[in-house]
Amino acid sequence: MAGGPFAVNKSRARRTAPVGPPPSAGGKPGPARAAEDLALIQRAVAGESEAQTRLFATHTPQLYRVALSVLRNKEDAEDAVQDTWRRAYSRLHTFEGRSSISTWLTRIAINSALMIRRRNKRLFQVSWRETPERDEGSLPAPVDDGPTPEESCRLAELHDLLAQQIHQLPSLILTAFLLRHVDEFTTAESVKLLGINSSALKSRVHRARQRLGQNLLRLLREDQQRNSSFTTRIASA
Repeated sequence: MAGGPFAVNKSRARRTAPVGPPPSAGGKPGPARAAEDLALIQRAVAGESEAQTRLFATHTPQLYRVALSVLRNKEDAEDAVQDTWRRAYSRLHTFEGRSSISTWLTRIAINSALMIRRRNKRLFQVSWRETPERDEGSLPAPVDDGPTPEESCRLAELHDLLAQQIHQLPSLILTAFLLRHVDEFTTAESVKLLGINSSALKSRVHRARQRLGQNLLRLLREDQQRNSSFTTRIASA
């Protein structure tokens, strides 16, 4: 995509991203707008450069504005927009028109921005927690009262399992869950980013939590059954 219609011109993205509410859909009725979007996407998927350029020019300002509201950093927001178009272009053929193309792209942009936000947070934490060099004669480090190696291994396994299950959630409820329970945005911030009301946000988060709980409980039970079966076979050997 580098150099093509979906490669972000960073200075242009900043200039064309106005502050304020997103532009209107031009007054077109919902079904007509949806049909036009779907036709445009089909042309873009077919490789028509004019359609790709039109998609990019129409939606990049709003995507940049959303990413900037999450990241509060222009360079990071530009990276998020670039990643949004990369991911969106690879998935355009899956777009079915169940939501508007703007809503679909916005969800991708929010997820891209949240990934960058978490990456930056981890880098800061690693830097912050680096152990300084100890001068000669200074007191030794205190005894570590943290988890044992076995406990750490089990916690890491559970963390990986949870992360896998979170990212298997449908995108509609995934984004709401990430905003509220992973990246800790407030309800007000989340509804503003998603363009929905608080009731819809709570419903999506509840559905995500419910599905996660059901899936994790099922997987843990299956793991317990496998371990029990293995122990039985060893004992009877």
